[in-house]
Amino acid sequence: MRGVALRVAVATGPPGGRSVPSSSSRLGGCGPSVATTASAVPRATTRGGLLATTATKEELEQIGKIIKDARIGLLTTVSEDGRLVSRPLATVEAEFDGDVWFFTYNDADKVHQIQSDNHVNVAYESGKGWLSISGRAELVQDRAKIDEYWTGGAQAWFENGKDDPRIALIKVHAETAEYWTMTDPKPVALIKGVKAALTGGTPDIGDNNRVAL
Repeated sequence: MRGVALRVAVATGPPGGRSVPSSSSRLGGCGPSVATTASAVPRATTRGGLLATTATKEELEQIGKIIKDARIGLLTTVSEDGRLVSRPLATVEAEFDGDVWFFTYNDADKVHQIQSDNHVNVAYESGKGWLSISGRAELVQDRAKIDEYWTGGAQAWFENGKDDPRIALIKVHAETAEYWTMTDPKPVALIKGVKAALTGGTPDIGDNNRVAL
């Protein structure tokens, strides 16, 4: 593992002005139930060809909580021959405000892949939920940013330290996020799952939300 994720932040929505409204549903089994509830958050609006966020403060806090609890994210890029390639990166604890940052060497394979196709996904799993962030990535070689985000955790993965000229940052500009949260402790969720299997019902174990960022 040759990278340490840094912090995470907000962004604008998908290109082309396509709206990705915030939506929510209850989790049943391994995924959301068919029934959904209308979200109270506003629909996405276009500003300069980019979507404004539909996420509420509470939703952003929930996304940040999953990231903080998970600590490890899977960054998925597209290789030059079209394959999806994922690698785990440790995330520095920070308040979620939209963009996701990772330390990297500027000659790493993932950098070449991003320069060829900047569409990426970052996935997180914690004891209380799952998160998928989709967006676009770019290489940042700003020394001030490197100094700002550098931590002892990053030092452990980059033996020559932050002054190594190969050290850079990958910035993921989030466009959409979807998350699944468990509202019950795991033992309770397990019992609900077993009960649903015996009765033919669907267990109500949490929430599923999708927002434009």
